[in-house]
Amino acid sequence: MLHLIFDLDGTLFDSAATDALPMYYAVQEVTGKTIPQEEILRHMDGFDHDWYQRDYGITPEQDVEIFQRMHPHFARIRAEHGFPPLFEGALEMMDGLIAAGGCLDVCSARAVANIEESVSSHGIRDRLTHLMGRVDWNHAAKEKAEVLCERIQTLGLNPDKCIMIGDMPGDIRAGKAAGTRTVAVTYGFAPRCDLEPYQPDYFAGSIGELYALLLQLIKEEG
Repeated sequence: MLHLIFDLDGTLFDSAATDALPMYYAVQEVTGKTIPQEEILRHMDGFDHDWYQRDYGITPEQDVEIFQRMHPHFARIRAEHGFPPLFEGALEMMDGLIAAGGCLDVCSARAVANIEESVSSHGIRDRLTHLMGRVDWNHAAKEKAEVLCERIQTLGLNPDKCIMIGDMPGDIRAGKAAGTRTVAVTYGFAPRCDLEPYQPDYFAGSIGELYALLLQLIKEEG
């Protein structure tokens, strides 16, 4: 059975309208500077903050304060907007892939409890076999590659039977580190030019293209 491991934001969830807002507001409060939301989304990949320290002259001390101030903004925005919607066609894609014999999982650097809350809010928890995320709330934040490698090993999955699907370089790095095939989707946060250097096995420019590609890969798996 082929395990199709999906990223969440920018791959299954259409969260571009809200994901950048906590950092956008916090940066303005701490520094008085405005970073375009598109620029924030493009860099929402793991825990590397060097880009905005380098490109916007933000100091490490300001960085600490910015991330402290992001938390109340995140809570407020979630209260105002709720969870981001699924991309149009994503639910139908998931049901079709399951019917074709695929096993659907998700992977995120978030805590498992947060993943559970997100997928349950969309009514898709029962479509997902494994929620791959952090289980150690008290440890330092982990990159997705570390999470995926740990979970594939712990669950006893065969990397040759897994495909990591995501919209950011970190998703492709994670798949390659874990030994899976990788699909880069270009309808999410990162443009294709940011993804190409990581040499994903496949590209998909829309939910429709992704659905067709994954159906073909399930069929080839036999």
